[in-house]
Amino acid sequence: MTSQAHAWRSDKKNKNKAIYGTDDRFDMHQTNERIRKWGTALGHWTDVMKTNIDGEELELIFPNMIEEYNLCKDEKFSKQPTSAVACTGFLVAPDLMLTAGHCMVESGEVKNKATDKCQDFDWVFDYAINKKGDNPLKGKSSSIVRCKEVIYGIHEKKGKNRKDYALIRLSKKMEGRHSFQPGNLEELYEGKRIAMLGFPSGLPLKYASDAFIKKMNPEKVYFEGTVDAVGGNSGSPVITRKGELLGILVRGNNDFVIDKKKKCKRWNICNSEGDKCSDGKQDSGYDAGMHIQKITPHILKLINENN
Repeated sequence: MTSQAHAWRSDKKNKNKAIYGTDDRFDMHQTNERIRKWGTALGHWTDVMKTNIDGEELELIFPNMIEEYNLCKDEKFSKQPTSAVACTGFLVAPDLMLTAGHCMVESGEVKNKATDKCQDFDWVFDYAINKKGDNPLKGKSSSIVRCKEVIYGIHEKKGKNRKDYALIRLSKKMEGRHSFQPGNLEELYEGKRIAMLGFPSGLPLKYASDAFIKKMNPEKVYFEGTVDAVGGNSGSPVITRKGELLGILVRGNNDFVIDKKKKCKRWNICNSEGDKCSDGKQDSGYDAGMHIQKITPHILKLINENN
């Protein structure tokens, strides 16, 4: 894998992730009540897309995927809105959030600092289609929260064993919302079934299922999985089907391929094993699967010390 699932603009070259086998990304109204309670937050740059707040009412002003990414009209989610520049974050305590390191840190290691990216992001909960016909752009102002500081963040840009995670303190406690708890991290093995929640390409919240651990890399800080992920999924919680936290989605393959005939973009589709992709990259020595930062003892210690 050569790139990050980074917060990114649509006019830049996109090198992020891919879809494995069938597209198993679902809107929240297509899941069950238990999964709908596992809400995560969309991080979007305040200087890119507009947010209107009128008292308690919130309106997000986002284009759709056709307008922003030139996604082919017959592609899945083409008519849905996109925040264009996005990351995903999730609660581990009422005012503590985990995300990918590169979402909050430009490079290197940061401790107890309000980084530029920390200050530039709004984090929005409830950006989802929980019922068929819902308008995900309408919500409550209480759903928005700011990053107060990066308690600890690391973004290693080089090397095959790169750490990429950040624990942030939020500007207020998000009481009554789901906080993810770690599963049995000693029981990670190749073939284990996994799932993921997040905001691919800044779309409303999606649940990606029917995935598995492709490679464990026991000596490394990440493992590889076949979750359907693209840019915007950076920071997504990778979980068991019971919702137990296993890792943080950080990087992968290309998001899109160009349909030269129709002159638009299509989702990059790989086979279910991640060995062949529409862009041909898996035939050129790429790793097969998304890179998922493990929930390491250091991350668990950080959470416990700051909760």
